[in-house]
Amino acid sequence: MTLYTLKDILTPAREEKYAVGSFNIISIQMIRAIIEAAEEEYSPVIIAFADIHSKIMPLEIIFPLMKKMAKQAKVPVAAILDHGMSFESTMKALKYGASAVMYDGSSLSYEQNVAKTQEVVKVAHSSGVSVEGEIGHVAMEEDNPDRQGKKREDLIYTNPEEAEKFIDETGVDALAISIGTAHGICLEKPKLDFNRLAKINEVSEVPLVLHGGSGVSDDDFKECIQNGVSKINFFSRISNSIANAIKDKLNNTEREVYYQDIPPVILETCKEKIKSRIRVFGSNNRVSF
Repeated sequence: MTLYTLKDILTPAREEKYAVGSFNIISIQMIRAIIEAAEEEYSPVIIAFADIHSKIMPLEIIFPLMKKMAKQAKVPVAAILDHGMSFESTMKALKYGASAVMYDGSSLSYEQNVAKTQEVVKVAHSSGVSVEGEIGHVAMEEDNPDRQGKKREDLIYTNPEEAEKFIDETGVDALAISIGTAHGICLEKPKLDFNRLAKINEVSEVPLVLHGGSGVSDDDFKECIQNGVSKINFFSRISNSIANAIKDKLNNTEREVYYQDIPPVILETCKEKIKSRIRVFGSNNRVSF
């Protein structure tokens, strides 16, 4: 199949009221798990690689691999740079095979966010690549390993009027919003502002995106989807489950263990978690082949 853009995948999702999972990867086993899970569930899917993880795997190495494996899939797959923190990194992802980029200017002033996002949109759209922007700011839990010693970031809720203006001024294809979730594994169940979400959906011309989904209940996910959320980012809980499965493997094997014992654990654990999320998000059985 071809490599799909974010717009290709999210347009029908918004129309038919389901969400497509965007699952972060940091290894080839995770890419395989996402694609195999999507194929077995007959679901479109989004493979994401976070800019912050480029210290683990360079963008110029991982994106060509993501692109090749996505094009070989039997279901629609998009490859996105998640939380691109600079114009340079988003352009590098675009150069090496991304079909979508998320530019995260949420820590900037509104005016700076618009200006930087406009730059990304101009270049990306000229290459047929979709762009996700962010308005508002999703908090980061204390136990998130990507905090890198930073203080906990304060949650900044998305303003509906500002969201409408941002979409109009930037031309983004999808919009990440902040309604009460947090990156990382939440120690307490997040309290989502569904009234705010409904108001944003009323004025938004593009699909909405929910980041920080690890602590959200299945019922809350479904309510978000009914109110315009068409893309859900999900990583921390999967990462934690994989790590615990590896720990169990190492601690409960009497014989000597080897590195090659680990990839199958990663593949199967990741795959089952993703299949579970696909069913909750309602994107299963949306593809026929």
